[in-house]
Amino acid sequence: MAGEGVSSLILLSASITVALIVGAAIYLTASSMRDSMQNRAKMEENYLKSKIEIINDLSYNPYNKSQNTLKLYVKNIGVTVLHMNNTAVVVNGTIYPLTYPQSIKPIKGDAWAPQVVVEIVVHLNSPLQNGDYVATVVADYGVKDSIQFRVG
Repeated sequence: MAGEGVSSLILLSASITVALIVGAAIYLTASSMRDSMQNRAKMEENYLKSKIEIINDLSYNPYNKSQNTLKLYVKNIGVTVLHMNNTAVVVNGTIYPLTYPQSIKPIKGDAWAPQVVVEIVVHLNSPLQNGDYVATVVADYGVKDSIQFRVG
């Protein structure tokens, strides 16, 4: 008789332990999913609030053959401040990360706030041959804009 009570108590303790472990696992999984969804929502919100536009004069060729540089003027037309050190330019499949203030700097002020234009000067690895090119500026949160230009 006493043996049945002890074995019932052991089974009860074991089932409570298993239930606690399963409950903890479900809680941790749900917390992780919630955190991931919150992070994704914040990224989407930042993406939707951010926008850039290359505002170079279309009659001006941004490529300087003698200095082997590409000069672009990019305006923040979104509602968030963008980080200049998180910006890159892609030309002909080559990525050129930008660093403030060496290759990217605001025309006015010291931050890339909404409505502020930055000047970007990219020192290319090799001279561009005659032909058509596309330069794409990629900023914070994946916002980007492109410009087409011709060399030669």
